[in-house]
Amino acid sequence: MTKRIQAFFKNENDAERASAKLAKVNTTNQIIDKVPEQESNGRLVLIPAIHSGTGAGTAAGSTAAVGGSVDRLKSLVFKDNREQFTHILEFEVAEANIEEALQELRQTEAYIDEELLKDN
Repeated sequence: MTKRIQAFFKNENDAERASAKLAKVNTTNQIIDKVPEQESNGRLVLIPAIHSGTGAGTAAGSTAAVGGSVDRLKSLVFKDNREQFTHILEFEVAEANIEEALQELRQTEAYIDEELLKDN
């Protein structure tokens, strides 16, 4: 079974770099596109997919996997204003490879939907 992941970026170059990093992971149907300029009725909270500097054994969804500590997360500005993000990278990845894909995204300027981390 596969999962569809969306990562948001502040420019096209960052999205392209992330796409190249994901070439190491078995992803399919990669698409880079501009973020639509239409208003959204729902709220989308995006968080940085930052690298925490912890070991490779860090579990997805744990505090360390996202940002290192609760204090660090509180200090981050959560983004729900899509105007600041110009490009989106969408791709599908096998469930067995989700953590590997997230590790690659953590090394980029990607922002991901917080719901993705809750699922893992």
